[in-house]
Amino acid sequence: MSAEFPYDVFLSRSSRDKAVVRAVAERLRQDGLKVWLDEWEIRPGDSIPAKIEEGLEHSRILVLCMSANAFGADWARLEAGTFRFRDPLNKERRFLPLRLDDAPIKGSLAQFLYIDWRAAERGQEYAKLLEACRPASRPGDGLTEAQQRLVANVFSLGHTASVLSVAWSPDGRRALSGADDKTVRLWEVETGRCLRVLEGHTGGVNSVAWSPDGRRALSGADDKTVRLWEVETGRCLRVLEGHTDRVLSVAWSPDGEQAFSGAVNGVMRVWDLPVEGHEASVPGAAAPGRPASPEQAQYTNAKVLLVGDSGAGKTGLSKRLASDVWEPSDSTVGAWATQWKLPVQPSAGVEREIWLWDFGGQADQRLIHQLYMDETALAVLVFDGQKEDLFETLGQWDRDLTRASRREFAKLLVAGRVDAGGLRASRSDVEKFAAEREFGGFLETSAKKNLGCEELKQAILAAINWDEIPCRTTEVLFKRLKEEIIRLKDEGRVLLRFNELREALQLRLVGRASSLPGPAREQESGMSAPGSMEGEGGGPPPPHSRFTTRNCARC
Repeated sequence: MSAEFPYDVFLSRSSRDKAVVRAVAERLRQDGLKVWLDEWEIRPGDSIPAKIEEGLEHSRILVLCMSANAFGADWARLEAGTFRFRDPLNKERRFLPLRLDDAPIKGSLAQFLYIDWRAAERGQEYAKLLEACRPASRPGDGLTEAQQRLVANVFSLGHTASVLSVAWSPDGRRALSGADDKTVRLWEVETGRCLRVLEGHTGGVNSVAWSPDGRRALSGADDKTVRLWEVETGRCLRVLEGHTDRVLSVAWSPDGEQAFSGAVNGVMRVWDLPVEGHEASVPGAAAPGRPASPEQAQYTNAKVLLVGDSGAGKTGLSKRLASDVWEPSDSTVGAWATQWKLPVQPSAGVEREIWLWDFGGQADQRLIHQLYMDETALAVLVFDGQKEDLFETLGQWDRDLTRASRREFAKLLVAGRVDAGGLRASRSDVEKFAAEREFGGFLETSAKKNLGCEELKQAILAAINWDEIPCRTTEVLFKRLKEEIIRLKDEGRVLLRFNELREALQLRLVGRASSLPGPAREQESGMSAPGSMEGEGGGPPPPHSRFTTRNCARC
């Protein structure tokens, strides 16, 4: 039996398949597995939904017994129990379909290889089932105590893909490593303990470097960005954008006020990163012997999710929040995202944006949506107050949100469409649930009647922790391009050929040409003197970089 789960197997079945499933459970139990079966675990007076939820939570494998009975009246309940086991992010659990009869397999279940219990000779199929349900042997099983300690040290290294770069701290007590698993890790050298995992890159991390004072770190990655980190907190201070190819190397200047990065395409960029407390260089001002910095913009954006069952009113509520209008709409299929134009005040020259994501609530889409919940600042769980099994549904959504997140984020609980009917449960019970699950508040809303929507706006603004969201530095031109693309989307032009998009952006920006940054200072191979940063570049320089060199013949 797994050391982490009290039960190896949870057998999920229709009540009409009791006899055949009981026989399967008895065979598995005889072969040493701990099996959860409802008739063995639920006692008179127990809450049936609560006991089933407890069994699912404490089981490593779910065996779904598929049949005409299961796909009938019991299907909604049985399917709801499969989500955590089918979740691609949940590596500790496994989902096994067991086919009992010839009933057509429902929807997305057809993609899974099933164990065929229809065969007259089930011996071979049972062997497959038993093998799939047995827990995998753990590292160190069968080894001596000394060998187990060695294995424990080896498996504590943490990275899940090739390590591409390592760097010592200036005092020699700590180390940084970057890997193909898209993370940077901070290590205590003496003990080999991982102190912190720095997440944010969307590609393999090829290079890491410490600042001379040991307080900051750089990382360059396949996602074409350089990130600046505050080592002690793990907070990303800046995302330096501008490279157009994979970044292979990063390094600091001796005074710690500049950073260097090199990419696959032969371009090297120099970035101004003044130490805290020093005056930052004024955009456009040239230091002696150096070209002027390009005009820059700094911004941060908060990702706000609206999640919940289909039909709860998320789409109408999101349109009311984003554009202050209501119109009848169908249920969202997939996800809908838009920039939320709220009067969010800038802080210390850093502009703030809110992006609102409306996720469809259909059961077959929830697993995919969990892959897009990273970097969430706030989740708004919207529910239909007339739903019978309200707290069971809300509990499942809350667990899905918690499991999908890589870091903690704020949560709000919202009843939608209250104009169509109030709460079936008492408000005090809903507020108690919200407090127990650490939601920041509970609100009742109606997008159609515009009830509670202003209160929800203010609650969202108050709940976002802007200090925990990385700041991005980019050129003003890049920011303007993004704003114009958003306007095109809001106008309904969502499918364009590349040439059409380029021409549309050129027409929209032509009136602002006088304020656009000048040509990039990129040095091509040729007769330029060593150290010269003047040339005939082909576009604007990158954000926060003061110059670049490309294939310099004498560098």
